[in-house]
Amino acid sequence: MQIKRQHFFLIALILKVLWGLVPSASKFVINEIPSELYITLRWGISGSLFFICVLITDHWRNVRLADLLIVSVLGILCYGGASLCMLYGLSIGGVINFSLIASLGPVLTALLSIFILNEKPKREFLIALPISVSGLILVLIGKFQASSAKIAATSSAAILLGFALDSFVFVISKRYKSKMGTLQFLAISQLAATGAMLILQATIYHQTIDATNLTPVGIGSLIYVSLVACFIGYGTFYWLLQHFDGHKLALFDGVQTVSSVFFGYLFFSEPLNFSIVAGGLMVIAGLYCGNRGAWSSTDNSEAQLKSTPELRTRSRHEA
Repeated sequence: MQIKRQHFFLIALILKVLWGLVPSASKFVINEIPSELYITLRWGISGSLFFICVLITDHWRNVRLADLLIVSVLGILCYGGASLCMLYGLSIGGVINFSLIASLGPVLTALLSIFILNEKPKREFLIALPISVSGLILVLIGKFQASSAKIAATSSAAILLGFALDSFVFVISKRYKSKMGTLQFLAISQLAATGAMLILQATIYHQTIDATNLTPVGIGSLIYVSLVACFIGYGTFYWLLQHFDGHKLALFDGVQTVSSVFFGYLFFSEPLNFSIVAGGLMVIAGLYCGNRGAWSSTDNSEAQLKSTPELRTRSRHEA
């Protein structure tokens, strides 16, 4: 049975709304257990499921030890370090602040693609960049008005650092995903991050793997993020990429941002003001402008995708 194109759009829309719930779900969990333990449990569950998937489907590829070590380090940086920064920013600044600043993730990825991979920026990106940066400034002003300068600066810096690490790994990891396959890459990198966090908990934070403090809401949130958002969400995301170019899926990122803000307001009654709303809309507008040319283009060649750092879609559900 052939799936109609509009059904792909609907699936992408539902996926982004589901991912929009992740910051709120993560907030529920880290209100009950330390962020470090949450990272260990979350990526441990997700990475194990991906590992089982690779074994069942017989898609495991033999790779060089050097590549295995590099992928493990990339996983520690992304799923360990980046997640830790993002969760600290989430706990300090709240869901709405995190969601709006997270919208800049594709911008950071595009900038790193320019500087690291020497990709040539398109005119749409040069228009989108100042719009997105201006939106970020408005969000910071709004957060300062709703809380304090210290909270606004600290939370935003932690979130941006997390997404910078995540974007760096995303850009570097392309060659390794092609060598071993996406599922194997995710399994190795997420399990490596889990192992690193276990060592960190035992040696520095002196924490034990004790999740007994989790309430039913916390347990449900942990299962939702690990199983639905990470495992099923990633699988659906890469399945969609077989039918859509990444830059076209990026247009749905605005849905994820809006739904994240809505859930933050619904569950935690977080304050909204004109600057936060206006800044968020500008960030979304920048994302749209950066992908408008790619959306209207009929040339889907691989060469074009590799040579232009458009604001391609990212699986922005790390928090």
